[in-house]
Amino acid sequence: MILELLKATFNIKMFVCCCLGITDRQIHAEIDAGASSVDTISACTGAGSRCGTCRMEIAAMISARRAAASPSLANTGVRREGGRLHLELVEEPSLDIAAE
Repeated sequence: MILELLKATFNIKMFVCCCLGITDRQIHAEIDAGASSVDTISACTGAGSRCGTCRMEIAAMISARRAAASPSLANTGVRREGGRLHLELVEEPSLDIAAE
């Protein structure tokens, strides 16, 4: 949260893909334009198409943007813990309605 505030205040760009020099602004622009997967972002910008190190960060950016747009999508399976990104298999809760 503080990093986002600093970036907005001081107009700071963050490089997401160092191989191709793709910034967070370019990734966010593609997400806002409708890109919803890392592969789509990669096809549009090239980010993640070389070494692949940035693919987890791109996935986290997509999840964060979805969560901000719709709180019901907040549980997307990507979380940051101890400076690392973790992907989790997320299952939709099932509704068992038993007829009595």
